[in-house]
Amino acid sequence: YDAAVALFLERGYRDVDVDDIVAECGVSRGTFYGSFRNKRDLLDAIMIRCLDDLGAAVFDGRDWSALADRGAFVDEFHALVRRALQHAFDHAELLSFVILAAPGVDADALKAMLGGYRQLSAQVTDILSVAAERGWLRSDVPINTVWAGQLVVSTLTQAASPVLLGSGEPFDVDEITTFVANYLLGGLPAVLSTG
Repeated sequence: YDAAVALFLERGYRDVDVDDIVAECGVSRGTFYGSFRNKRDLLDAIMIRCLDDLGAAVFDGRDWSALADRGAFVDEFHALVRRALQHAFDHAELLSFVILAAPGVDADALKAMLGGYRQLSAQVTDILSVAAERGWLRSDVPINTVWAGQLVVSTLTQAASPVLLGSGEPFDVDEITTFVANYLLGGLPAVLSTG
Protein backbone atom coordinates (compact mmCIF):
# COMPACT_ATOMS: atom_id res chain seq x y z
CA TYR A 1 0.00 0.00 0.00
CA ASP A 2 2.62 2.56 1.08
CA ALA A 3 4.89 1.69 -1.83
CA ALA A 4 2.01 2.08 -4.28
CA VAL A 5 1.02 5.43 -2.81
CA ALA A 6 4.59 6.71 -3.12
CA LEU A 7 4.90 5.48 -6.70
CA PHE A 8 1.49 6.80 -7.77
CA LEU A 9 2.35 10.21 -6.33
CA GLU A 10 5.75 10.23 -7.97
CA ARG A 11 4.88 8.83 -11.41
CA GLY A 12 1.10 8.74 -11.70
CA TYR A 13 -1.25 5.79 -11.62
CA ARG A 14 -0.93 4.83 -15.30
CA ASP A 15 2.89 4.78 -15.25
CA VAL A 16 3.13 2.28 -12.38
CA ASP A 17 2.49 -1.44 -12.65
CA VAL A 18 2.38 -4.27 -10.12
CA ASP A 19 6.03 -5.17 -10.84
CA ASP A 20 7.06 -1.62 -9.90
CA ILE A 21 5.12 -1.84 -6.64
CA VAL A 22 6.51 -5.20 -5.55
CA ALA A 23 10.04 -4.14 -6.50
CA GLU A 24 9.67 -0.94 -4.46
CA CYS A 25 8.65 -2.78 -1.31
CA GLY A 26 10.69 -5.95 -1.87
CA VAL A 27 7.89 -8.51 -1.88
CA SER A 28 6.77 -11.10 -4.40
CA ARG A 29 3.88 -10.74 -6.80
CA GLY A 30 2.16 -13.48 -4.81
CA THR A 31 2.35 -11.33 -1.68
CA PHE A 32 0.81 -8.44 -3.60
CA TYR A 33 -2.01 -10.61 -4.94
CA GLY A 34 -2.61 -11.98 -1.46
CA SER A 35 -3.70 -8.47 -0.46
CA PHE A 36 -5.12 -6.99 -3.67
CA ARG A 37 -6.77 -8.48 -6.74
CA ASN A 38 -4.95 -6.04 -9.03
CA LYS A 39 -3.59 -2.50 -9.25
CA ARG A 40 -7.10 -1.11 -9.69
CA ASP A 41 -8.23 -2.79 -6.46
CA LEU A 42 -5.30 -1.10 -4.72
CA LEU A 43 -6.42 2.28 -6.10
CA ASP A 44 -9.86 1.71 -4.53
CA ALA A 45 -8.21 0.94 -1.18
CA ILE A 46 -6.15 4.13 -1.38
CA MET A 47 -9.19 6.26 -2.22
CA ILE A 48 -11.31 4.72 0.53
CA ARG A 49 -8.64 5.10 3.20
CA CYS A 50 -7.81 8.66 2.18
CA LEU A 51 -11.46 9.76 2.27
CA ASP A 52 -12.07 7.88 5.54
CA ASP A 53 -9.02 9.57 7.08
CA LEU A 54 -10.28 12.95 5.89
CA GLY A 55 -13.72 12.33 7.40
CA ALA A 56 -12.23 11.13 10.69
CA ALA A 57 -9.98 14.19 10.91
CA VAL A 58 -12.73 16.65 10.04
CA PHE A 59 -15.62 15.24 12.06
CA ASP A 60 -13.45 13.94 14.88
CA GLY A 61 -16.29 11.99 16.53
CA ARG A 62 -17.89 15.18 17.81
CA ASP A 63 -21.41 15.01 19.22
CA TRP A 64 -22.97 18.11 17.71
CA SER A 65 -26.26 17.44 19.51
CA ALA A 66 -24.46 18.06 22.83
CA LEU A 67 -23.74 21.71 21.98
CA ALA A 68 -25.45 24.01 24.43
CA ASP A 69 -25.84 27.22 22.46
CA ARG A 70 -25.30 29.05 19.18
CA GLY A 71 -21.90 30.35 20.29
CA ALA A 72 -20.67 26.81 20.92
CA PHE A 73 -21.97 25.80 17.48
CA VAL A 74 -20.11 28.65 15.79
CA ASP A 75 -16.91 27.75 17.66
CA GLU A 76 -17.25 24.08 16.72
CA PHE A 77 -18.02 24.96 13.10
CA HIS A 78 -14.89 27.10 12.95
CA ALA A 79 -12.93 24.17 14.43
CA LEU A 80 -14.40 21.81 11.80
CA VAL A 81 -13.32 24.15 9.00
CA ARG A 82 -9.84 24.43 10.53
CA ARG A 83 -9.50 20.64 10.83
CA ALA A 84 -10.52 20.22 7.18
CA LEU A 85 -8.06 22.83 5.93
CA GLN A 86 -5.25 21.62 8.18
CA HIS A 87 -5.79 18.05 6.96
CA ALA A 88 -5.67 19.27 3.36
CA PHE A 89 -2.46 21.16 4.11
CA ASP A 90 -0.86 18.20 5.91
CA HIS A 91 -1.87 15.62 3.26
CA ALA A 92 -1.97 17.81 0.16
CA GLU A 93 -0.16 15.50 -2.22
CA LEU A 94 -2.23 12.41 -1.41
CA LEU A 95 -5.54 14.33 -1.35
CA SER A 96 -4.66 15.95 -4.65
CA PHE A 97 -4.08 12.52 -6.17
CA VAL A 98 -7.31 11.08 -4.74
CA ILE A 99 -9.52 14.09 -5.48
CA LEU A 100 -8.07 15.29 -8.77
CA ALA A 101 -6.17 12.46 -10.48
CA ALA A 102 -7.72 9.16 -9.39
CA PRO A 103 -11.27 9.99 -10.61
CA GLY A 104 -9.82 10.23 -14.11
CA VAL A 105 -8.69 6.59 -14.10
CA ASP A 106 -12.11 5.22 -15.01
CA ALA A 107 -15.83 5.57 -14.37
CA ASP A 108 -15.68 3.46 -11.20
CA ALA A 109 -12.99 5.70 -9.69
CA LEU A 110 -15.07 8.77 -10.47
CA LYS A 111 -18.11 7.07 -8.92
CA ALA A 112 -16.09 6.26 -5.78
CA MET A 113 -14.89 9.86 -5.48
CA LEU A 114 -18.40 11.22 -5.92
CA GLY A 115 -19.66 8.74 -3.33
CA GLY A 116 -17.06 10.01 -0.87
CA TYR A 117 -18.08 13.59 -1.64
CA ARG A 118 -21.73 12.74 -0.99
CA GLN A 119 -20.85 10.98 2.28
CA LEU A 120 -18.87 13.97 3.57
CA SER A 121 -21.64 16.31 2.42
CA ALA A 122 -24.29 14.26 4.24
CA GLN A 123 -22.29 14.47 7.47
CA VAL A 124 -22.11 18.26 7.15
CA THR A 125 -25.84 18.43 6.39
CA ASP A 126 -26.50 16.45 9.59
CA ILE A 127 -24.45 18.97 11.57
CA LEU A 128 -26.28 21.91 10.04
CA SER A 129 -29.61 20.18 10.72
CA VAL A 130 -28.83 20.11 14.45
CA ALA A 131 -28.22 23.87 14.35
CA ALA A 132 -31.37 24.47 12.32
CA GLU A 133 -33.52 22.42 14.73
CA ARG A 134 -32.29 24.57 17.61
CA GLY A 135 -32.98 27.86 15.83
CA TRP A 136 -29.31 28.73 15.41
CA LEU A 137 -29.73 29.10 11.66
CA ARG A 138 -32.18 31.25 9.76
CA SER A 139 -35.50 29.50 9.29
CA ASP A 140 -35.57 30.22 5.55
CA VAL A 141 -32.29 28.37 4.87
CA PRO A 142 -33.29 24.92 3.53
CA ILE A 143 -30.77 22.83 5.49
CA ASN A 144 -32.60 19.53 5.08
CA THR A 145 -31.74 19.44 1.40
CA VAL A 146 -28.50 17.95 0.18
CA TRP A 147 -27.17 21.26 -1.16
CA ALA A 148 -26.21 22.58 2.28
CA GLY A 149 -23.57 19.92 2.94
CA GLN A 150 -22.39 20.03 -0.67
CA LEU A 151 -21.95 23.79 -0.44
CA VAL A 152 -19.73 23.43 2.63
CA VAL A 153 -17.63 20.59 1.18
CA SER A 154 -17.27 22.38 -2.16
CA THR A 155 -16.27 25.62 -0.46
CA LEU A 156 -13.68 23.82 1.66
CA THR A 157 -12.28 22.10 -1.43
CA GLN A 158 -12.09 25.42 -3.25
CA ALA A 159 -10.38 27.07 -0.27
CA ALA A 160 -7.80 24.28 -0.17
CA SER A 161 -7.24 24.31 -3.94
CA PRO A 162 -3.96 26.28 -3.82
CA VAL A 163 -2.52 23.52 -1.62
CA LEU A 164 -4.11 20.69 -3.59
CA LEU A 165 -2.86 22.12 -6.88
CA GLY A 166 0.61 22.72 -5.45
CA SER A 167 0.64 26.36 -6.46
CA GLY A 168 3.39 27.23 -4.01
CA GLU A 169 1.35 30.16 -2.75
CA PRO A 170 1.51 30.77 1.01
CA PHE A 171 -1.34 29.04 2.81
CA ASP A 172 -2.15 30.31 6.27
CA VAL A 173 -4.58 27.75 7.70
CA ASP A 174 -5.82 30.08 10.45
CA GLU A 175 -6.43 32.99 8.07
CA ILE A 176 -8.25 30.83 5.52
CA THR A 177 -10.24 29.13 8.32
CA THR A 178 -11.54 32.44 9.61
CA PHE A 179 -12.52 33.59 6.14
CA VAL A 180 -14.18 30.32 5.07
CA ALA A 181 -16.07 29.72 8.33
CA ASN A 182 -17.30 33.32 8.41
CA TYR A 183 -18.29 33.12 4.75
CA LEU A 184 -20.17 29.85 5.23
CA LEU A 185 -21.97 31.00 8.37
CA GLY A 186 -22.56 34.61 7.44
CA GLY A 187 -22.14 34.80 3.69
CA LEU A 188 -24.70 35.70 1.08
CA PRO A 189 -27.36 35.08 2.21
CA ALA A 190 -26.45 35.04 5.87
CA VAL A 191 -27.06 31.58 7.31
CA LEU A 192 -26.93 32.31 11.02
CA SER A 193 -30.01 33.60 12.74
CA THR A 194 -29.75 36.87 14.63
CA GLY A 195 -30.95 35.24 17.86
